[in-house]
Amino acid sequence: ILPGDLRLLKIWCLTKTRLIIQAATEAEALFKEQRQIEYLLTWMNLQLRLGDTKGLVISARQLAAHKNAQPNNLLWAANWVHLEDKALARKLWKQATEKHIDENLLDLVIDLSFKLNLEKEARSYIQQAQLLALEGKGPFKAVKIKEVLKLNQNWYNQVTDISQKYDNGELPIHLVT
Repeated sequence: ILPGDLRLLKIWCLTKTRLIIQAATEAEALFKEQRQIEYLLTWMNLQLRLGDTKGLVISARQLAAHKNAQPNNLLWAANWVHLEDKALARKLWKQATEKHIDENLLDLVIDLSFKLNLEKEARSYIQQAQLLALEGKGPFKAVKIKEVLKLNQNWYNQVTDISQKYDNGELPIHLVT
């Protein structure tokens, strides 16, 4: 039996050779044997790649119970399970926000808060994002209303152009979507 780090390498190799099911099986076995968070996250990533949303929810419950779960991992999981289990996603969001939230995670915290109807709980993060935007720091940018209107007009023009090309048979549907 290989040690955990070499088994992770094997999982990575299986993934690169597109043997995702075998990689997921190996990742599941590795986590169940050693219960380390990095192994759980590897398994969850593979479940996501396989489209196993039910399995991802079960794994996310294990992540929520893990004492070493970091905010970025909790938020990532919440983002992927919120359509299957909104209560679990809220729990993961709340666990993440009980810890220090890096400014690079603010956009995810805020986005998820709206998806999970936690806007009131996210008020301080929204204010923090606004301050960062005014200072020109972080992932946010303060924009004048005229710029927003111009961006919306550009978006509308692009959508209209694409729709017109599709209607005229100039673009296939897979390019439109």
